[in-house]
Amino acid sequence: MLPPRDGITTGGVNDFEFDAYGRLITTIPNGNAFAITDPVVPTQMIVVQRIIGGAQDGTSHNPGDFYAPRGVAVDPRNQEIYITDTGLDRVQVFDNQGNFIRMFGAGVSGNGLGFTAPTAIEVDSFGNVYVVTQEGLQIFNEYGQPISYGSIEGYVKDKSTNVPLDNAVVSISSTYRVFYTATDEKGYFRFNSVPQGDHTLIASRNGYQAGNVNLFVNGGFKTTTTIYMERTG
Repeated sequence: MLPPRDGITTGGVNDFEFDAYGRLITTIPNGNAFAITDPVVPTQMIVVQRIIGGAQDGTSHNPGDFYAPRGVAVDPRNQEIYITDTGLDRVQVFDNQGNFIRMFGAGVSGNGLGFTAPTAIEVDSFGNVYVVTQEGLQIFNEYGQPISYGSIEGYVKDKSTNVPLDNAVVSISSTYRVFYTATDEKGYFRFNSVPQGDHTLIASRNGYQAGNVNLFVNGGFKTTTTIYMERTG
């Protein structure tokens, strides 16, 4: 439990994340707020730097007010803070000092996004925002625009002989969840439901140097590729 401050009961911490500065960002559902601490040293030395929010009845829909916020995520690119404002059906975004920037979701007037009750949230290295909502997992760009999915399929082959390589592990690490698969006896692999955007595929196999390829996935379309690998030694 964080120490009380400004009359806000700070018990009931639900989710937290550390930013690049070593600060703890945590939601406080019971206090309808979130907190930014000073850089964390030993846990008993946690000092609250700032609390944002605190409207107790959940009736205010103003930026920076919350009703039972749940999830927190930090954009690794710029340290912007994303908070799921669960009771008000929206996601609010703040800069690394806790100043409001923007928000999106069904609870935002004129937004048009159909998600409700967002809970868990994560942001990947490309700024894609993954939100668990009452309707399921949804993906948005940093401005709250829905991201569609595409697929990737292709082959892994020996660069010198053009022979397909089976049992090569192919991964996509450019998303929040790392995708893995292995090639079949024909060297074929496939990924379904890949978020639209730029991705890097990496193939690895015993006796070969890792191979990689960069490509762009269009939502609703299939992208095909071939990854070539060179033998070691």
